Amino acid sequence: NTCQWEGSSCVPAHQCRITGFRPFRDCIPTPWWQSPQSGGWWPISDTQLVGVVAPQKTTGRSVKLDDLYGLEMSLHCAPKKAFGPRGPPELPDSPASLLDCLTQGVETNARMKAREPWKLYFPEEIVVVASFKEIDQRFCARSKAGKTDQGITWELCRSQRAKESKAPLAHLIDEEGEPHGDHSGDGKYMG
Repeated sequence: NTCQWEGSSCVPAHQCRITGFRPFRDCIPTPWWQSPQSGGWWPISDTQLVGVVAPQKTTGRSVKLDDLYGLEMSLHCAPKKAFGPRGPPELPDSPASLLDCLTQGVETNARMKAREPWKLYFPEEIVVVASFKEIDQRFCARSKAGKTDQGITWELCRSQRAKESKAPLAHLIDEEGEPHGDHSGDGKYMG
């Protein structure tokens, strides 16, 4: 265990966390799946990451609206050995939901790594691969209110040479142009 107490701090802070309540607190290693240094999630406050993803926000460099398009991301969860050099994994059965695969992967991967901690590569290890594809066309989806205001239509759609289509936003908005969300109770993912 590399984690230790220094006064009331659990250090090193980037690898350790505090669990429990006083007086029964413990200083333990952060699980690898919660640590960005070990492949976990990166905080949105990471300025280096934001500089790559959103250069205008961080550098102030002027980016013309004509230069902005988008990315389409696909997530694939499967054992490493199922992935070829490109594309989705080749699996005999249709994959479980992403959440089921991730949950099973955390358990399976932890078990494999505990069984052989010296080993660095596990072909059966469950991984998530994100593939990106450029969106080289602009789309415009107006809300119900936006359909009645021709100024909005011109500014957001026609002046930017955008094709009017709700398909790219179907996971975000309903037919009326209102956002999906937990409040609607429709069970659709929003994000």
